[in-house]
Amino acid sequence: MDTLTLLTTLADAGASLSQSHNAGMPTVRVHMASSAWTPALREQMPQHKPALLRLLSLVPFQQLVPAETLLGWQETYEERAAIMEYEAGLSRPCAESDAWQALRQTLTPEKE
Repeated sequence: MDTLTLLTTLADAGASLSQSHNAGMPTVRVHMASSAWTPALREQMPQHKPALLRLLSLVPFQQLVPAETLLGWQETYEERAAIMEYEAGLSRPCAESDAWQALRQTLTPEKE
């Protein structure tokens, strides 16, 4: 399961996510009906924690974000990275870095 599939599953379940700390370590909190938690979903969460925390870093700490919103951000990021890699001829790491910066600027514009 990739990050997009995980976020799609969470969005379908009506989940919201937030970032918090547990013993000083950043963690992802998922808010959804307990009946929606499946063994497969529980197994996948730790594998995607870095990607989820990266997306959640775009909003204020502990703010709830619908999984559907995060899914849209992840899709935008992946699409921009692919375009930069194939159309602009950038290496994958450079394309991903540039795509992340573009997404971050779009979602969190600097105040004048």
